[in-house]
Amino acid sequence: MEAAEAPTPAPAWRLRFQWALLALVPSSVTLGTTQHITTDLAAVPLLWIVPLALYLLTFVVAFAPGVRLSRPVLFLAYGVLAVATACSFYDPVRALGLPVLAIPLAALFALGLLLHGRLAELRPDRDHLTEYYLAIAVGGALGGVFNALVAPALFSTVAEYPIALALAAFLGRPSEEEAPRPGLSAALDVLVPVAVAAAAVVTSRLVPTSVEGARWTSWLQALVPALIALATIGWPRRFAWSLAALLAAAWVSTQSPVTALHRDRSFYGVHRVVRVTGPSMLATDASGRQVLLSQKLNVLVDGITRHGSQPLDPERRRVPTTYYHPSGPLGDVVRALRLRGPLGDVGIIGLGAGTIAAYGEPGERFTYFEIDPKVAAIARDASFFTYLADARAETTIRLGDGRRSLEALADRRFDLIVVDAFSSDAIPAHLITKEALALYLSRLKPGGCVAFHLTNRFLALDPVVGAIAADLGAPAAVLSDTTLTQQQLFEGKDLSKWAVVGLPGSALAVEGAGAWSKLASDPAGYPARAHWTDDRSDVVGLLFSR
Repeated sequence: MEAAEAPTPAPAWRLRFQWALLALVPSSVTLGTTQHITTDLAAVPLLWIVPLALYLLTFVVAFAPGVRLSRPVLFLAYGVLAVATACSFYDPVRALGLPVLAIPLAALFALGLLLHGRLAELRPDRDHLTEYYLAIAVGGALGGVFNALVAPALFSTVAEYPIALALAAFLGRPSEEEAPRPGLSAALDVLVPVAVAAAAVVTSRLVPTSVEGARWTSWLQALVPALIALATIGWPRRFAWSLAALLAAAWVSTQSPVTALHRDRSFYGVHRVVRVTGPSMLATDASGRQVLLSQKLNVLVDGITRHGSQPLDPERRRVPTTYYHPSGPLGDVVRALRLRGPLGDVGIIGLGAGTIAAYGEPGERFTYFEIDPKVAAIARDASFFTYLADARAETTIRLGDGRRSLEALADRRFDLIVVDAFSSDAIPAHLITKEALALYLSRLKPGGCVAFHLTNRFLALDPVVGAIAADLGAPAAVLSDTTLTQQQLFEGKDLSKWAVVGLPGSALAVEGAGAWSKLASDPAGYPARAHWTDDRSDVVGLLFSR
């Protein structure tokens, strides 16, 4: 009779903690990557699935029978991709557009293989598999809890993403037990990360003397600290600290200025009010001398997208800025409608800083529909923005989803409905469908129109507006503003794209105004991907059609 095998010793608590941590970090990075790419692109389920699929695939590969992953090779791959991800936080790299979004996805895949591969290496014998898999499940769940519940309470920015990326470099080092090294080597472990942070600070302080100089300065700020960090990749401990310094510096740069007037985080994003010095302008004073004028502005920023700004100068603070400048497309729309009569009632989906209220006149009513209470609180705070406080028209803010709130006002009719929810790159697709436009048109007075603000880095939305307007038999026109004088730049104007849609059978108010181009009225003239409905919208098709 064979003797029973003696039970193996229980795993140490340190090992159990390591199992959970190796599961927690990839889970956290998956959620951070998802938020990162959807904030910069579009909040559509397809883009949520990509990081999740990569995360699950790393589990499949790491735990597949007979598969042995090389930790040094994976650490090298992850190190390069993590440095590239840190660089992608900087504006000049982000400006490269859609291809940049592949970098954090590739980093997630390399990280998942690295840490899940380490998990597979640490798999115990069968006597302790139950607690092993329980630790993995708990770790994965805690990663989600940290991102969804803990981080929003701790941080006013999405700082959990770079923190998890840095932590992965420490967990995935090829050599776990690196003995302390005296002398120069140990000193370099401290000095090199300090050099990375110092390089980021120094390059951020460079003052360009031209537009080309500003471009080079921006690239130096991204690349110099990144190259220093990459030079240490052969020393895992040193590289882990250097990567942490690089990620911290890069993340802080995206939140600059660090001393924001206000920073708040909600389910819908991270909102900052920052004070900046606007572009300067040469002017002639009363004595005929040339003087250089400059002004301070408060700016509302969500991620890297501006949602309004206002000069502090009392003489200029009533002038609409950014995408709403009077010389831009919205100014054309308001002037054209006023030629037909006063704007009795205006509905605006999307509040921002409340800039559009500057167009109001006594006796008119401007109703904002805003989904985020924190944005409403910022716009109402006169210490940040006074567009609402200074408005000559009556202004009201209705909290809630814009489309549902407008649908609830069955007895209201508007001279103008402004749909201003697409300047951020994460667009709410349900506000630009056939059913949504039909609702907007049903809430218009005779002669009224719907104005869509379509400024967007990645998506050309004017074919969508044209297609759904054609499906409904409504006339539509679009204007991409390309005029920016020194005076307009000084006043805070941004270039923008707008489309207007009128009631079926009516003439558009902007016909003959400026360079507005009528959109085709034949639905067959638009590709199938542009005909958005509540059941079907094709963001990806638009992305790859640009």
